[in-house]
Amino acid sequence: MDALPRPALPEARATVDGALAIAGKLMPGSKRPQRLEAMAQEYLAEHALEAGDDGGGGAGGAFRLESDRLERRKAELELETDRWSFLPRAPTVPVPGTGSVGFDEMTSALEIDRALRELAAQRSAWDRLLGYAAHVVRRSGLWHVAGFASFEHYCSERLGLSPRAVEQRAAVEKRIWQVPALRAARDGGLSYEKIRHLSRLPDREIEAWIPRARELTCVALEAELEEHDEAQMRAASELRARVPVRIALALQAAFRAVRASEGRLLDDGRCLVRVAWHFLETWKPFAKRARTLSQRVRDRDLGRCQVPGCSRRAAHAHHVDFRSRGGADTAENLVAICSCHHLHGIHGGYIQVWGRAPDELVWELGGGAWGGGRLRLDTASGIDPPAISEQ
Repeated sequence: MDALPRPALPEARATVDGALAIAGKLMPGSKRPQRLEAMAQEYLAEHALEAGDDGGGGAGGAFRLESDRLERRKAELELETDRWSFLPRAPTVPVPGTGSVGFDEMTSALEIDRALRELAAQRSAWDRLLGYAAHVVRRSGLWHVAGFASFEHYCSERLGLSPRAVEQRAAVEKRIWQVPALRAARDGGLSYEKIRHLSRLPDREIEAWIPRARELTCVALEAELEEHDEAQMRAASELRARVPVRIALALQAAFRAVRASEGRLLDDGRCLVRVAWHFLETWKPFAKRARTLSQRVRDRDLGRCQVPGCSRRAAHAHHVDFRSRGGADTAENLVAICSCHHLHGIHGGYIQVWGRAPDELVWELGGGAWGGGRLRLDTASGIDPPAISEQ
C-alpha cells in the first residue's frame, strides 16, 4: 500500500492517530497493518454495503495490487507449457550438513545452538547469492525471454520459491549497489537482516544509521526504525504500511463502503478518517477503563518482550527486583516479558536482569551482558548481578 494522505486538519490527523493508538492498546504487540485491518473490519461489520465501481479505481488510489491483465497472461501461459519444455529442470540443492554430529546425536542445547549458528551463517551467504542472481534475472528481463508473464511468475513456476522472498532479496541487492555506504557495511560484516532493514531508508540517512545498527540487536533496530518512520509520517501528514493482500482488500472494501454510505466520491485519506472515527467511537469507552500496573508497563514497552533478541508478545510484567527481596510494585521495577523467558528463562536461572526500567536495564544471558538492545562486550563492567533466589 502506498502512502495514504491524511487530511490537513489537525483533528483529522488526531482521529487517525487516536484510532491506531486504541487498536494498539486493544491488541498488545500488534503492528500498523494489523491495526488497520481491525479498523477496516470494524467499519465493514457496521456498514455491510455492497458497493460496485465507486470511481475510486479498481483498488483505490492508495493501493497497488496485481492487475487482471497479468492474471490472464499467467493463465494463458499455463496452457502453453510446451514453451518451457526446453528449459532443464532446476537441480535440487542438498541440505547442508551440520558437521560430524547430527541433530539426533546432540545431547545439549549448546551443541544445537552451535549447529544452528553454523547453518545461519551458511544461509546468510546463500541469501547474498540468491539476491545477486535474482537482481540480475529481473534487471536483464531473462524471465520475459523464458516466456514467463512476470518476474513473480518466474519465481513461483521456475524456482518454486515464494515470489515475495525472492523479490525482497533482489531489492536488497539493488539497494546495496545503489548506496556505497550500504555496500561498505555489508562488506564490513553487518548481518543480512540488518542490511535489509537499513535498505528501506532514504539514501541520505543510511550512513548515519550504520553505527547504530552495529550496536543494536535486529529486534531493537527494527523498533527504532519503526519509531523513526512514525515520526517522519506525522511530520509529512501521511500513512504508509506494507500490508498483505487480504488487508489491502479489507481496506479497499471499507473505503467503498464509506463512499456508498456518504453517497459521494471521497479520496482515500478522507475515507481513512471516516473508518478511524467509527473505530474510535466504538472502542474508546473500552480503552478508557482503568488498567492495571502490569498492563500499563506492557503498554510502555509496546507490548513486546524486552529480553534482547525477542520480539514475542509480552504476557507478563516481571519484577526486576523480586518482591521476595523487597522489590517495589513500581513501573521502574517492572519490565514486559513473554511467558517463556519469564518462567523458564528468569525463574529457571538462565537469564538475569537488573537496573531500572525501561532504559537502564542490563540483561545477562548467553555469556554476555546486554543493555538498551545492544551487546556489551565489556561484560566485566563492575556491576555484580544479584543472585536469583526466587523460583
